[in-house]
Amino acid sequence: MYSSSFRLTNRDIDLAFEANRMFLVCQPKLCLATGGMLGAEAYIRWNHPDYGLLPPGLFLSFIERRERSGELTRFVARAAAETLVRCQQAGDTWPLSINLGAPDLADMGLPGALDGIMAEYGLDPASLILEVPEGAFARHAVEAAQTLIALRRLGFRTALDGGGAVIVPDDVLTPDYFDEVKIGGASIIQFARRLKQSGLGFVGKRVALAASRGLGATAVGVEDATTLAALSSLGFTAAQGALICRPSDPAELAGWS
Repeated sequence: MYSSSFRLTNRDIDLAFEANRMFLVCQPKLCLATGGMLGAEAYIRWNHPDYGLLPPGLFLSFIERRERSGELTRFVARAAAETLVRCQQAGDTWPLSINLGAPDLADMGLPGALDGIMAEYGLDPASLILEVPEGAFARHAVEAAQTLIALRRLGFRTALDGGGAVIVPDDVLTPDYFDEVKIGGASIIQFARRLKQSGLGFVGKRVALAASRGLGATAVGVEDATTLAALSSLGFTAAQGALICRPSDPAELAGWS
């Protein structure tokens, strides 16, 4: 789909921000016990005038290398705030999650910037959940902890997005830093299918620890009924994935409950 001539420049990023060529799609997160909607996760997409619709895998690393991650995060936060306002006007009060990158955890100005955006739109910071990649702690451990504490003090909710690598020490996986853990991708799908044969392993231990500390546990990337059926027995409290709903226009989530 994308030829060898595919190239992005700083000017592409400028135009994307200026012309609102980036936009959000959202995927609902459901409670496993009740089937009700607990919130939604927002994902960024880029409608490039030359290359068409770009998924984040094609441009996030480029933006990070150009040291413009902070601009993107603020753009996404503002787009999320606008989405939250529209959803609340339609009667939907669930929170929206956005993803932070590793550089964001070393950005000491981020908490104040996000707080300002929420205040501008008259929103409670608790309506925005900030998902933190576990790998960020490998690069910015001290700064990440400081940024998380600052965000929590402002009222934001946070989630640890773990892909299976044990990086964050157990003493960080507490309500002081997080409200929930999210575990997903191929690892959780394979684990769920082999539950009876493989025992608890990393996933089970992580979920059990989260539960013992009052944190929620969300399985991400649920794509089939077999996986979904195994999650409650693992201790997961919520799930999201293509089986439930693919990322879509936020307006399409109106009325989910």
